[in-house]
Amino acid sequence: MGRVVLSDYLALRQGPDIIHIKSKEDGSTLFLGFYGMLRDREELVIKNFFTRYVKSEHVTLETRHKLWKEKGLMAPLLPEALPEYEFKDMQQKLIYEIEI
Repeated sequence: MGRVVLSDYLALRQGPDIIHIKSKEDGSTLFLGFYGMLRDREELVIKNFFTRYVKSEHVTLETRHKLWKEKGLMAPLLPEALPEYEFKDMQQKLIYEIEI
């Protein structure tokens, strides 16, 4: 990826996008949630990291069964944020994983 600072990268995202920002050095999670939540709380969450360069990006398509817990399946990344709508019994979402 070219030299892009985190604030410029995030300006391209939308409210329903799921963002997972991690530190490249130690792998710790700096933010995990919907972009709209980050935008509303940006001063409190990662303002200190806005000028850091994005080291890598990975987009993951997460597909989970709506009854994942009852069936003993792996939990989604944000289990409390499962959408209300259904596509048969499966749910899909894109997760933008960013390392800075």
